[in-house]
Amino acid sequence: MVGVKGGSTSDPLDPLLIPSQAAAYVTHQYANWLVERDVNSELKGDLAESWEPSDGGKKWTIKLKQGVKFHNGKDMTSEDVVYSLSRHRGADSKSPARPLMKQWDDVKAEGPHQIVISLKEPDVGLPYLLTFIHLVIQPKDEDPNKGVGTGPFVLEKAEPGKRYTFKRNPAYFKPNTVWFDELEVLIINDDTARISALLSGSVHIVTEVTPNLVAQIKNAANVNIISSANSKFYYFTMLMDEAPFDNPDLRLALKYAVDRDAILKGVSAGYGEIGNDHPINSAYPMYPSDIPQRSYDIEKGIRPVRTAGSSKLTYA
Repeated sequence: MVGVKGGSTSDPLDPLLIPSQAAAYVTHQYANWLVERDVNSELKGDLAESWEPSDGGKKWTIKLKQGVKFHNGKDMTSEDVVYSLSRHRGADSKSPARPLMKQWDDVKAEGPHQIVISLKEPDVGLPYLLTFIHLVIQPKDEDPNKGVGTGPFVLEKAEPGKRYTFKRNPAYFKPNTVWFDELEVLIINDDTARISALLSGSVHIVTEVTPNLVAQIKNAANVNIISSANSKFYYFTMLMDEAPFDNPDLRLALKYAVDRDAILKGVSAGYGEIGNDHPINSAYPMYPSDIPQRSYDIEKGIRPVRTAGSSKLTYA
């Protein structure tokens, strides 16, 4: 039994939408993608056996794994994959993936176990796009809101905002990765209630332990805390086309005036990473780890402000 944060009674099962953390968690139970990222953020095939670029990166040929079955008993074919990807590209599509797929010229089946994606411009990052949470592969002739996929668990009952129940998929193509016969996902949005459910044994796993509650549970018997990098980030924005933030010296001053270390320790209890002007962290393989961190320096922060003539700005 798992306690999950972020669910709502309006959450659909259709992966084209996935509006919440809970919906994403549920999707991972019943679905698969063409490509996935492992714990080290390295790409590996999920439903795809292989992928190869040609024409300078404007054409990608993807071979599919054979013998994969959907929960309705249907064999997965290239037609299902073309259907699943094409849903996101329509002019009326509300999928968050649609803007990312604008450079796609065409996606078509070449035989029962191979597809070809043609692009308007070369894109070496296309395999990473195929890991996008919304790009789930589902059967062509099935309502996407029924939660039918190829995943490790078969959805039995969905009560959005409350609970989801699953049973083990006996035909899963990765059988040694499923360790439970049944799974129940409870939506527990309140942080304290979710932790209390874990400590009392009402649930066996919870997602998203907020930093301020880590100390409460890290010494509890039979409780393990697993910390992993994710793509969430927090930032302060400056409108560069409006005064006073149109002044680059002022923007630089503010960057020096923010004590990132104090925020990390005080707000996140040390669970996080410090960034400089970009939201890319170690959850991404392209993480620019060689960029030096801008350390807190109030003198460097004040000096450019004085030069810019913005004497009204003060720092606590």
